[in-house]
Amino acid sequence: MDAEIARFRWRTWAIGGGLLTVAGLLIFSPLSWLAPLLAVASAVVFAVGIGRGGSVVGTTPLGRVALITVAVLIAFVAPGLEQLAVASMFLSYRGNIHPEVILVVSGVLLLLLAIIGIALASIAGVRIGRAGVVPRPWAWLPLPLLLGGVVASLLKAAITSVSALSWMAAFSQEYAVLSMVQIGGTVMLGLVALGLGAREYFRAPDAAPRVPAEAAHPHGARPGTPLMARSEVATARFRWIAWAIGGALLIISGLLLLPQLDDVSREAGLGPGILSVVAAAVFAIGPTHGASITRRRPAGTVAILVCAVLLAAAPAPIERALGDLMFAGLFGTDPGVATIKSIIIGFVAVGLLTALVAAVSVGRAGVLPRLWAWVLLVFMSGSVLIAAAKIVAVGAGLYIWDSPFSAEWSELFGDIQVAGAVIVGIAVVVFSVVERSRAVAPASEPSLVH
Repeated sequence: MDAEIARFRWRTWAIGGGLLTVAGLLIFSPLSWLAPLLAVASAVVFAVGIGRGGSVVGTTPLGRVALITVAVLIAFVAPGLEQLAVASMFLSYRGNIHPEVILVVSGVLLLLLAIIGIALASIAGVRIGRAGVVPRPWAWLPLPLLLGGVVASLLKAAITSVSALSWMAAFSQEYAVLSMVQIGGTVMLGLVALGLGAREYFRAPDAAPRVPAEAAHPHGARPGTPLMARSEVATARFRWIAWAIGGALLIISGLLLLPQLDDVSREAGLGPGILSVVAAAVFAIGPTHGASITRRRPAGTVAILVCAVLLAAAPAPIERALGDLMFAGLFGTDPGVATIKSIIIGFVAVGLLTALVAAVSVGRAGVLPRLWAWVLLVFMSGSVLIAAAKIVAVGAGLYIWDSPFSAEWSELFGDIQVAGAVIVGIAVVVFSVVERSRAVAPASEPSLVH
């Protein structure tokens, strides 16, 4: 493949995947109005491409138009029908339009949009799969996700229409599930595009060869050549698999912190704290000694696990203790207040100490680039400080009844926790894809191993 085309492709996938991932994550934020714009912009980037050969659907105009039109339908047309249904509710209430007429018109519109949307999604997905630009099996992933996005968006519009005209919040749980399916598919597709872009970047023809040509030998690699030993290849495989799993768990644990997903996490029995502890165990212990980011050295491994358990288990009991003091009418007079303050200070001290020990251990282990040791230090210490600040905000809200200031700060700290876990999780997943592209198995190099 031409070096220029490879460069255009990884740029297309990186920019389009980044826009799509951010669009999915912004839906639950105050900037949710940006999500549809970013989603459509991502579709335009994927369809048109950044330079020659960058389009994921090839050079055919039909595929490009289909992909962009599907994105507009999902991002703007279907939500517009929901707004139209709410407006029609007030018209029917005033007696200007009969509700049955609105239902019939809405049903016809939804049916037409379903036919058009499914047809265009099928065309776009098949074009991507057959264009040969995106490597398989990833090339066929957009087809089910585009079809699912069209169906989910139109079903949400239908639920909104029925609920508005009946003046009832019907199928609210089904609506929430469909929303989560859309968000999950959007973020998944964006992460896959980011990973493919990172892999293409390191596999571009103009990149430095990972194994020099002089390393070839009819009986295997010569002594002193940079070819990985089989054990090192196995370690590299375990590393990227562990990091991909740990990063995915971090992303899910961050999303489960959203208030909109409280019911989902409660019914599934998987709180964000449990998943974050499991992610920490995957990173610290790893499937093998070489896959552990601390090389299973006791100090660093224990520090990571202690900090994860502390963040998962400590804040809730401390908040409950503050609530008990408030309801008992002992706030400010009982010695228990001083005890709670000491516990919060101890929570911060232990958390920062474990973060520092973990970062130093990861940096000395040499498994990750030294930059990641700083990332780990910032992430762990920041998580401890944000958790402590959130506890203080909750306590202030209990002390000052119905204090909007403390409620806003508590919500802000919660959003920061979500953003931190998701961003670090995405970075780890992308890094795992890069690490996978760098791992060269001896069996995959027929010119080197016979």
